[in-house]
Amino acid sequence: MKKTSTIKPVVICALTLISNSLAKESPNSNTGDSENLINKQENKHQYDLSVEKHIIKDSSKSLQIKGIFQDKNEKTISFQNAGLIKNSKITINKNVLDEIRWKKNGLAEIFIPKLGHCYVKKDGSAILMKTSDNGADHFVEGLARYSDLKNKTMGFINEKGDIEIQAQFEWAFPFNKNHALVAKEVTFIKDGEYSTVSAKKWGCIDKKGKLVIPIEFDYKEISAKHTKLTKP
Repeated sequence: MKKTSTIKPVVICALTLISNSLAKESPNSNTGDSENLINKQENKHQYDLSVEKHIIKDSSKSLQIKGIFQDKNEKTISFQNAGLIKNSKITINKNVLDEIRWKKNGLAEIFIPKLGHCYVKKDGSAILMKTSDNGADHFVEGLARYSDLKNKTMGFINEKGDIEIQAQFEWAFPFNKNHALVAKEVTFIKDGEYSTVSAKKWGCIDKKGKLVIPIEFDYKEISAKHTKLTKP
């Protein structure tokens, strides 16, 4: 397989999260308290929203995918035929697995144009992640957010790349003190090169994916409940 060096394309959309009032995700949510996570207006995460527009109409057919990744020498590499998508599952080819740079946790990261960033396991299976800071979503408290390729809902994987909480939420914040805010009735609003997410109803889950606060509150109400829930 021919491989060529390329510069990784920068596909960034700044995603500002709001409900009835603005709610921006703190990039320091793994260390800050719950009030900082919810209320800091000066902080915002960046997200690639291209996956929200990607639709596979017939998931039974194989779709060849291009992949861009770093090799063992941290050189950016592009493979025209990096793998396949079939039945809403992503599989990365062995020639890529032999070249890609593996992280200490046994995962690797690959960017699939028009789809997004994925984490790859050594068996070649890959999972589409929410894009954060122009890369795959960061692990916070041992969990990171993934996107279900078929129904576009969000769930969480652990640091081994295994699904910990099945995708079932329209939107979710990273975990903070063992709890994560989740939302439904979410709307994406395009504003030039930026996109905003508006959610009418919010709730909260624990690390087992169980709703500890039902998804039925507005943002002001869930902010107060979440802060109370995560206080020592």
